Amino acid sequence: MKMIRLLLLVCVLSACQTQTYLQDVEMRTSEVDQSQGSDPEIESYISPYRAQLEEEMNEVIGTAAISLNKAKPESTLGNWMCDAILSYARDSMGLEAALCFQNYGGLRISEIRKGDVTRSKIFELMPFDNTLHILHLDRAVAQMFFDRIAADGGWPASAGLSMRIVDGKAKDVRIYGEELESFDKVSVALPDYISNGGGDCDFLQEVDKDEYPVLIRDILLAQAMASGKRGEAITAKITNRIVEQ
Repeated sequence: MKMIRLLLLVCVLSACQTQTYLQDVEMRTSEVDQSQGSDPEIESYISPYRAQLEEEMNEVIGTAAISLNKAKPESTLGNWMCDAILSYARDSMGLEAALCFQNYGGLRISEIRKGDVTRSKIFELMPFDNTLHILHLDRAVAQMFFDRIAADGGWPASAGLSMRIVDGKAKDVRIYGEELESFDKVSVALPDYISNGGGDCDFLQEVDKDEYPVLIRDILLAQAMASGKRGEAITAKITNRIVEQ
C-alpha cells in the first residue's frame, strides 16, 4: 500500500504541465526506467486525480492585454510582477514598503503571451516557494543594493524607482522623485531568496527585516485573479524605471 501511495504521488505531480527549473547551479541527475510501462490498476486509481489537477492548472484566471516580455534593464513582465507584489503587500496585507524588486533570474519564463492567462502560467513564472520579506535598508546598504542591480544590468522593479546605470553603477537613484540621499531608511519588498543572500546579495542577510509566510506565487495568482474578476486585463508599460547609459 505504501508503494501505491508513493507511485500515486509521483504520477500526480508529473501530470502538472508547468515547467521545472533549477534555482541553484548545483544539480544531480537520475534515470528512471519506464520500459515496463504503467500498471493498469494504479493508472485507473490515479486517473481521476490527474484529471482534476490538469483542470485546476489549466483554469483561466486572467487575460493579458499585451504580451509581457522579460528583458533588461526593464521589462513589461518584470514591471507587472513587481507592481503586483507591492500592491498586494500594501493593500491586502497593510504593509509599508516603498518599492519591490525581483532578481532577473527569478522570472523563470521569457513571456506571458497576449490572451488567456492560466494558473499554470503563473506557476511557470514563479515555480519556487519563495516568500515575502520587507527589508528596511539604511542609505548606505540601499546604495549597495542598487549598485548590485546595476552590476547585473537591471532587475525587475516596481513603479516609484528611477535610476541610471553608468559603468555598472547606480546613479541618480530617485524614489518617487526624491533623491536617495534624502532618505534615512528605504523599505523594500523582496523574495526571501534575495533577502537571505541570493543573487550575490550576502550584505542583505543581517539587515533589519520582517518575514511573512505568504508565497510570492500566491500573491501573483491572487492579483491576476483579482484583475480578472474586475474585468481588467493584465498589462504593463516601460516607464524608464531603470535606464542603462
